[in-house]
Amino acid sequence: MIRGTQFKVSASAVSAVEGRVDFLDAKQLATVVETEMKLTAKKGGAAKLADMSDAEQTEVRQIVEQTKQATADIALNRFANTVDGYASKPNYIVIQPLIWN
Repeated sequence: MIRGTQFKVSASAVSAVEGRVDFLDAKQLATVVETEMKLTAKKGGAAKLADMSDAEQTEVRQIVEQTKQATADIALNRFANTVDGYASKPNYIVIQPLIWN
């Protein structure tokens, strides 16, 4: 889902149902995780690459679909603009004045 993006994340497993993920393990060895592959790593050890089973692929696809549905109402542009230090334009906050009777 994230294309052309580079970031660091700490993980003990990476799966690619579609596309490609470049992974740098604790020993600074690069491994390319291609479509339908999985990678596992232990803390401080080298990564191990293997094929994903059909059941694993189905499980990952289901999780991705559930995540899409759960986040469908989130406006990512609005969210990005509210994260401190990442706003590309100023945030405008309107405070309703108190009306005293």
